[in-house]
Amino acid sequence: MDKKLLGCLILSMVAVVVVSGCTSTSNLVNFNANGVKFNYPDTWKVNSTPFTTLTMNTSSQSLVNLYKPNNAYDNVDLTSTFQLFLKEENLNFNDLNSQIELQRNVSKDMGYTKIQERNLTIDGAPAYEFVVAPFSMGEASFIYFIKGGKLYEMLFYVPEGIHNRQNIETIRPDMDIIIKSFTIDPNTVKLSDVEKPR
Repeated sequence: MDKKLLGCLILSMVAVVVVSGCTSTSNLVNFNANGVKFNYPDTWKVNSTPFTTLTMNTSSQSLVNLYKPNNAYDNVDLTSTFQLFLKEENLNFNDLNSQIELQRNVSKDMGYTKIQERNLTIDGAPAYEFVVAPFSMGEASFIYFIKGGKLYEMLFYVPEGIHNRQNIETIRPDMDIIIKSFTIDPNTVKLSDVEKPR
């Protein structure tokens, strides 16, 4: 066999071994509660305490509350999070466009830096993602979609980090796993189930 050909074959095999060693070793876990189902990497953990957010006229508890501990730098301010909120009921697709415009205005009024906007599909429904940098506190991805006449908000958050610059792309592969496997039964949860009086 020609020495050049043999050398190329050996280099190719080394490249395959190196690339295959770069794959993720996390396993997938199935989330199934409140009519919500999706897969997520086992590097994320379920937080049993619902996260509460204040919206226009209501305060909603999260239907889903996950966090991803980052062991670098002793976990100080380096926990990424994912929450799902039910925002409104009795809506149609046109109301998604209104929500998109509302989010643009809120982000602008709050002084957030816009990073990215894009269209998505979640559980067969059109969705829209806003990625913003709220001040110097990391990056947040707000994803809105309407399913069964109900408006949902997914919120992914990555903190700034103390010694390293993190952004939403840091967790994008995990987000994609969640989003692509996500399904929801809109008949399971009503807004009154997750609202808290103000």
